[in-house]
Amino acid sequence: MLAGTGTRAREADALAWGGAGLLAAALLGVGTVFDNKLGVVLAFSLTLAVGIVLRPKVILPILAASVFVEAVSVGGITISRLLAPLALCVVIGIAMRRRLTIGASSPLVWVAAYFLWALASFSWTINSADTRFKLGSLTLALVYLLAAATLIESVRELRSVLVAIAAASLLIGLFGIATDALAISSQLQDGRPNGGVGDPNLFAVYQVLAIPPAIALAASTRRRWLRFLLVCAVLGILASIFASESRGGLLALATVMLLIVVLPARAIFRSRPQKAAILISVVLASGVAFAVTGASLIERVGSLETSDPTGSTRVFLWDAAWTSIKQRPVLGLGYGAFPAAAPRLLHETEGVDFRHIELHATGKARETHNVYLGALAELGLPGLVLFMSVLLATTRQLIRTSKRAREAGAAFVARIANALLLSLLGWSVASIFLSTESSRSLWVLIGVSLALPKLIRKERPAGSSIADAVAAADGATRKTDLALVHLAAPVADGTQIVVPARAAPGAAVGGGAWAAPAGLVHLNTATLEDLEMLPGIGPVTAQKILDYRQQHGAFARVDELDAIPGIGPKRLDQLRDLVAP
Repeated sequence: MLAGTGTRAREADALAWGGAGLLAAALLGVGTVFDNKLGVVLAFSLTLAVGIVLRPKVILPILAASVFVEAVSVGGITISRLLAPLALCVVIGIAMRRRLTIGASSPLVWVAAYFLWALASFSWTINSADTRFKLGSLTLALVYLLAAATLIESVRELRSVLVAIAAASLLIGLFGIATDALAISSQLQDGRPNGGVGDPNLFAVYQVLAIPPAIALAASTRRRWLRFLLVCAVLGILASIFASESRGGLLALATVMLLIVVLPARAIFRSRPQKAAILISVVLASGVAFAVTGASLIERVGSLETSDPTGSTRVFLWDAAWTSIKQRPVLGLGYGAFPAAAPRLLHETEGVDFRHIELHATGKARETHNVYLGALAELGLPGLVLFMSVLLATTRQLIRTSKRAREAGAAFVARIANALLLSLLGWSVASIFLSTESSRSLWVLIGVSLALPKLIRKERPAGSSIADAVAAADGATRKTDLALVHLAAPVADGTQIVVPARAAPGAAVGGGAWAAPAGLVHLNTATLEDLEMLPGIGPVTAQKILDYRQQHGAFARVDELDAIPGIGPKRLDQLRDLVAP
């Protein structure tokens, strides 16, 4: 009966896809009669919508991958503007059938406060059109956040998102390297590859964000071929960052790699040798990449005070932003309104060299190229405080999640939390040179961070044994002796597992009546033989302890031994320093 149900489900899926294909072809034909772009958009949207209806969670890796191709459009509409409404429909649809949860709420409070303040700035903005556009961009980014925070409900779904990020980053990186090598002018900006985001600097930052999760994913997989592919992906992503020649991207990369070197091996890796092997590969790849691009990179670093490839000099824009901050320190210009005010501000700022300033045809300048100055100039001091609170709350949440996951034996979740923390720090450094507050990458990162806490218990399923817990914690070290542990024993929530140290070579238990065990004997994991090693505990009493544990559940306190026949107050006092729950 189950087989029949599965067959019917597959047949229904095939019919749905077939119908979608026919309807998409019809819409493409009819739409192009009126407008070529309209037909393409309708056909693409319908096909994607059918796939999401049949497999709603497929939207997760699609959203994650789309971050790297924000500039790509279908029928004149950017990919994120097509995907965000579909993602919101999936979230609402699933929420109507069952409850969706978010693992952490503290960062979400600050996100909501920041959005409301940006929305409120519409009432005092100096350019309502620019504010409306940027608010729309921020809204789409928050939809990405909401989808990641609510739809990631298992470790498997988390892995699918991370694999999508690594794969998309690698493909876009290779595409950028190829366009640079082949000198494809349409994909270059001032001779540098712009990837799928339309700007070489944003391209580099997005690539930096992908490196820590990709490394953590490679370190966590037990399949050697998959680990090899993921490490190769990291090296390819690394090479694309050098190819971008982005000063901010390279500074962020240096920050991330330095932190990886400084942090303990277990923060992201399984062992010190694994950390050493991956870092050596990264260093060698960086050396090769620098040998190829070093001359151009050195020249760009020295040109910080001269012409900027974005069309305006960052230093002069920063000075103009400070002029605006002095004029409107509390409310700011309005969200997204700095470019419209920049020409006036540049003229009011002393020391600006207009030989290096180029305005757009609209008479506007570029953004501030500094997310912190931009927030202060556009939203005033309250806006900057709220935005920084979002970053700090997310940082704090990731640190807490990593600690909780380690304590619960969820090593994979702990590694990913640490990796996302490194990505967030890298983004924060790179944003000194970029205006990225509404980019999808930041908000997807925050969304995944919000989902992590609810995965801690799910990484180790109910009914797991001590062997499962030891494996989740990356196995035992060479100094421990697993032969002294009952590996098949079940693990209850909150149980502390202590693996005794391996005895010194040649050491043996003498012929005394009792041999002290290595370390405390834990009542919730001890075997019959472990209990018999305790003073005054024979086979009969040891079996009574095991029977009590099976009937009443895990021991919460050592004093519960008093309820077992054969163990009186005197014996309990003798055992108190030798056992633990």
